[in-house]
Amino acid sequence: MVRPTPRGAAGSDLEARRLKERRLDCRSARRSRERQHTKEPVTVHKKIARDVRWRPVLTPGAGRRRARGATAGRTGSTLWRPGMPSGVLGYHAAMNTAPRQNLLRWITGTRAPAPTVLIRLAVGSVFLSEGIQKFLFAAERGAGRFARIGLPAPDVLGPLVGATEILCGSLVLLGLATRLAAMPLIATMLVAITTTKIPILVQRGFWAMAHDSRTDWSMLLGALFLLIVGAGPLALDARIAPPEGPRSPR
Repeated sequence: MVRPTPRGAAGSDLEARRLKERRLDCRSARRSRERQHTKEPVTVHKKIARDVRWRPVLTPGAGRRRARGATAGRTGSTLWRPGMPSGVLGYHAAMNTAPRQNLLRWITGTRAPAPTVLIRLAVGSVFLSEGIQKFLFAAERGAGRFARIGLPAPDVLGPLVGATEILCGSLVLLGLATRLAAMPLIATMLVAITTTKIPILVQRGFWAMAHDSRTDWSMLLGALFLLIVGAGPLALDARIAPPEGPRSPR
């Protein structure tokens, strides 16, 4: 049922009030949409400041930039005033340790499954054994072999490669700094394939090279696998890996 519109001065005042209320409702709805559109995302600075329970002090221009929809944290406007309490040191300490935490998380963090330990046992045991043999049988597998291949400074390079294989092979077996330990092993296998297996490919053909380089390729691919996925849960890296940071609220 449609309510009849009042006539006269009282009806005009009622219509004016209704029109004013509709305008106010439209204006408040528009402002609400603008606030949602220009809502400032949670930046790294603000998350760290929230974790240490201190709120950052913004420079005078931050409010205007935020009104334009820009993120104040991206322009470096999150500053601390002199004379604030000692909690500021906690904020700056958290800011300074964030890159180191990320680096440590990359070195020790892993999402690989538990059977990754089998790859570690294969790669680590082979390199550890080969490194020890470079000292026990230096003429055949150490400096003497490097001299026959034609590598420079074999007396220095032989013990150096042997020590690297012993150290990195042991780290891979323990699952400690596995990604870092895999890097020298990858470099060692690339040099070995280039200096010993490529000449076989040129002189005797592909199948002879494939037969003689089967161990080299297996160790190279195993070390690359560990560099990509990490040591897995059955390793020392899983015990010293820093926890994940707090998730930002949605």
